[in-house]
Order: sequence, then structure tokens, then C-alpha cells
Amino acid sequence: MGSKSSISQLAPQIAAMRRCTWALQALPLLFAAWSTLPYVQSANIHVKLRRAHHQSSKHHNLEAVADTFALSESSSTESSTIDLVGLGLTSWSDIESNVTDQTEILNASHNLIQDVSGTNLSSATDLVSIDLSSNNLTSVVGVIFPSNLTTLDLSNNSIKSFEVRETDFTLLSNLSGFKMDNLEQSDCPTSSASTETIGNVQICVVSDYVFQTAYFRTKSAWQAGKGVIYLSVIVSALISLWFLALLVGHTIKRKQNSAKDLEQRDTMETSYSTQSRNWSLSKQEDLPGDVRFDPEFTSLRIDPSDVMQVRTLAHGGFAMTSLVHLGDKQAVMKKVAMHAQGQDRDQMLAFMDEIRVCAKLDHPKVMGFLGIMWASPSDLAAIVEYVPHGSLNLFLKEKKSARKSSRSQFTWMQSTKEWPSKISLALQISEALVYLQSFSPPVIHGHLKAECVLLGSSWEVKLSGLGYKLDTSSFSGEDRVWVAPEVLASGQFDEKSDIYSFGVVLSELDCCKPPVSHRASRRQSVESGILPKPKFCDDCPPEILQIAQSCLEDDGGGRPTAMELYYSFRQLQRQSEAERRASTNK
Repeated sequence: MGSKSSISQLAPQIAAMRRCTWALQALPLLFAAWSTLPYVQSANIHVKLRRAHHQSSKHHNLEAVADTFALSESSSTESSTIDLVGLGLTSWSDIESNVTDQTEILNASHNLIQDVSGTNLSSATDLVSIDLSSNNLTSVVGVIFPSNLTTLDLSNNSIKSFEVRETDFTLLSNLSGFKMDNLEQSDCPTSSASTETIGNVQICVVSDYVFQTAYFRTKSAWQAGKGVIYLSVIVSALISLWFLALLVGHTIKRKQNSAKDLEQRDTMETSYSTQSRNWSLSKQEDLPGDVRFDPEFTSLRIDPSDVMQVRTLAHGGFAMTSLVHLGDKQAVMKKVAMHAQGQDRDQMLAFMDEIRVCAKLDHPKVMGFLGIMWASPSDLAAIVEYVPHGSLNLFLKEKKSARKSSRSQFTWMQSTKEWPSKISLALQISEALVYLQSFSPPVIHGHLKAECVLLGSSWEVKLSGLGYKLDTSSFSGEDRVWVAPEVLASGQFDEKSDIYSFGVVLSELDCCKPPVSHRASRRQSVESGILPKPKFCDDCPPEILQIAQSCLEDDGGGRPTAMELYYSFRQLQRQSEAERRASTNK
């Protein structure tokens, strides 16, 4: 009776505490709706304006000047090259509205553009080249550049102010081509900015946070932030009251259910501990040869606290690739995760096979493997070296779309200060193949193409894409152009099939484009079952053509070895250097 009486006396207090709790639970929802209202209104207005402008541009501007656009010859349904040269455009929005995530080359030179501030091109992940030369630009501030940009031309403008965030300064510093008139800045638009130089251009650099606040934070967001301060005071007071109410309620409940609560908590802890231990053991059983539990990989384990993610480079349903900082240097992280126990098991096993192959390779012409990392039994990441100049495939696309004078400087035999010769790249790739084939049994690449050849800071070759499963079913129809005939017939890969693929890469190097240039032609060839031999340009040196044709022999036995290829390229390179020295001395 005493217990019931005391509870009855506390009933009003308990009811009051419940009302307070309900009010507090509803408060975050009201706060979220109130604080985001300016953003929603601003976003809706922006989306409506942008959609109206985009539709207008699509149905009027593009139709009016469609014949003027130089569409890329590799494009089928969407243009990967936007050519807006000399159209008298004055507004950057007229250009930006035509940029899609498929755009690779943007040339808007010789126009009347004055302002590009507030431009965010981060979604244009395929955009590698931008040409805004010969416009009326006076400043480049508040611009977020595309992450895969390799060339930027801002020459013949009157730029007096240039300010970027730290992430984009790193990007601009590693461009293969950056053209701009000399610039010295005495004052930066942002007071906290530091000045850095790229060539003869002085650039103001601010932290990513300050940049975002200065150029992409709206007035409504500032007002919302001001209101947050006042609301925080109210929330703090209510939280204190709620905490006091919980303390009183907890004291009452603990007296009534202390023994029962303790028993349940002990049972839950024991169950969780057993479940976690059994699950970890089942992971090892489910994934034979798990590299995370292999003593050989102990020295290669990287602590997650040593890795700081900078930005995402690519993301799929199973894997994510990111640019990261590992200590004081940049690196690339490929991370995979199983969404549930047993799910994606085959992909995780394939990724571990890839790691095992890459971890045993150590050569200056092969992408460096730095280590592995994981935070739980369901995820795994591989850390490899960062290669600033990107893939040979993108480099060749850039050269193909460049002006004729620039493209003519990228030749087989002569390097320039800006980029290496074609024979230098071919020599380095053959050197990587010599290393792979020195193993017993040989390490087979199986997927060799220009896309798998990466270019380091000094244009040195770094071969990537190793360790993938050797299975013809994984090839798309267009990928089969790089695959040796005997592999398509039998599914058996060997070192000779890599030599055939290398012959196809030589055709990519020679003509700066895929082995079959038109997408429609590639599709037609695949559908007919007849895969054409790669073509070479009319000005291809006879010695190079002879080497390439020997690599593309239908009979694998008639193809040269990697060592023979390396020797041939080295001899040709030395001969060319000797002839050039003799010509200079005359």
C-alpha cells in the first residue's frame, strides 16, 4: 500500500515530465524545418531559374548554333567536346548550361566572358581540358574546378585577381598544361589567403572551409545561423530540465527494477560478446586466405587514424576510390565493403586476390602498393601511390583534341619540356612487361590498354590494373579489341596475349585515339563478331609499324617477347638521339 501511495503522489510530476519529453522530442523537427526553410526557398528558386535557362539554352541556343559546334568524333548520343569558339558569348551561364557529366573538352576561347565567379564544376568529373583564352576575364575567384582537369588555358585575358581553395591549388599545380599571362597580386580578395606561385602566376590560396564560407554561403544561410544561436539557448535550458526529469524517473525505476535490469544487461553483454566473436570467426571461415589475418600482411597494415580522405574520385555499389593523405603525402585508397554477412563475398575474394598480386610487385614502372587498411571485419581498403598526371588514355584524348601545332609536337622520337616522346612511353611500358614476365610463373596483366597506363609527376609510366580476374566474360564488347584472338577462342591468357594487347596500345599511342575510332564502328564490329585489327596513322615510322604488326600476329608464337620489345625500342631511341646530336653539331 505504501508503494502505491507514493506512486500516486508522484503521478502529477510524472505526467509533467512526459509532456516535457514530448515537447523536447518535437523540438528538433520544428528546429530543422525552421532552420532549413531559407535553404529550401533559395534552392527552389535556383532550381527553377536554372531549369528554365537550361531548357531555353537546349531548345534555342543549341539549335541555332548546332552546326558551329565541333562534336567529338568518338561521341554517339552526347558530345564529349563542347566547341564554343568565337560566338560572341558574354555570359558564363550560356556556357555552363551546356556542360554535362559527359563533357571532356570545353573550348570557349575568343568570346566576351567577363565573370566566372561562383562556378562549381565539381560534377563534371570527365572534364579534362578547359580553354577560356582570349576573353574579357578580369578575375578568377570562387571557382571550383573539375577534379580530373589536366589542362587550363586562361591566356590573353586581363586577370587581376586569382583566388582558389587549397584543394584546387594542388590540382592546378599538377596540371600538364597551364597557360596564363603573368600575374602579381599585392592584395587577395580574402584577408586570410596566402600567396603561392605556379610559373609566373601568383595565386591567392585559402583553406577549403574559408573558401566555401566566402563564396558559397548565402545570406539566408547566415541569417539561419544567427537564429541557431538564440534557439540553442532555449534548447540548452530544455535539455537541462529534461535531464533532471530523467534523473528523477530513473531513480524511481531503479528502485523497482534494479535486480531485473542488471540481469538483462549482463545477458545482453554476454550475448553480444559471443555473437561478435563467432561472427569474426565465421568471416575467417567464409573468406579463405583473408589477407587481414595473414601474417605476411602484418607489416603492410595501415592504421585508419593515419589516413585522411580528401575527396572521392569514383564510387560504385561495391567499391569506392578516394584521394587521401597518408602522413605528409598523397595516395589513392580503394575501399570495398560487404553490406551484410555473405553478401558480395565473391567480389571481396577477388579484391583480396588483386591485393595479393599488387603487394608482391615492386618496380618503378608499376604502381606502388603502400598497404592495406580496415576498420571492421566487413570492409577492406588498399592504399596505392598517387599518380598526378592521370591515365595515358586521358592524355591521348587531350592531344587528339589539341590544336594541330600542339599535337604535332607529340611525336614518336622527340621529347619536349612539356611531355615525353611516344617511344619513351612505349619503352617504359615494355620495361614493366619485362618485369612482370620475369616471375615464375609470369604475372599476366590480361587487361592492358592505355587506360591502365598511368603517368607520374615526371611523365614516368606506372602500370596499373593488375591482379584482376582473368576471365573473358568480364570484357565488354568494345574491350575485346584489346584481347588476343586465341584468348577469345579459348579463354586462356598468357604472356603472349599481353604482347598482343601491347600492340593495340601502340596504335593508341600512334594515332592518339582508341584502336577503332568511331563508337558505331566498334559496336557494329562486335555485333558482327569480326574484330578489326587496329589501324595506324600514315606518318607512323616504319620501324614502329613493323614492331606493332609483329605484336599483333594472330599466332602467339610469332609475337616478340617483352625483352625483345624493350631492346628494339631502346635501340631506336638511342639511334634517334645520336642522329639528333649529329644534326646539332653540324
